[in-house]
Amino acid sequence: MKKIFLVSILNILLFNYALKAQDFLITDFGAKAGISYTNTIAINKAIETCAGKGGGRVIIPAGIFKSGTLLMKDHVTLYLESGATLLASTDLKDFPVQPQPTYRSQKDPAVVSGRRSTSWGDACCPDPARGTARAGARAR
Repeated sequence: MKKIFLVSILNILLFNYALKAQDFLITDFGAKAGISYTNTIAINKAIETCAGKGGGRVIIPAGIFKSGTLLMKDHVTLYLESGATLLASTDLKDFPVQPQPTYRSQKDPAVVSGRRSTSWGDACCPDPARGTARAGARAR
């Protein structure tokens, strides 16, 4: 009986979440197809709106849409319709340096004084101060 009750509650919660999820078409936020227009602002505005309304899908329709950095949010899915192409801009100013998160996983390398450092002690990395590889490092 408890199992049936828990399954029923789970189904209700999932159904309510599915009702809240919405679709957000990037062209409704000013995105234009073609390689002569950069759509970074429009796509990020659609992502922000989607996240602010509880999540859903940000839809890229058929066509070529050029963009720079996209800042994805929780509960947002970037969905490309059939025939859609998301093209990365060739202009580096469309990809500004992003702030680093305050947390760090064991897989992420840390940057200390501008040189790569890892939580396992740089055993595999060259030592830029000496211009040589450290002991135990593999030659590349």
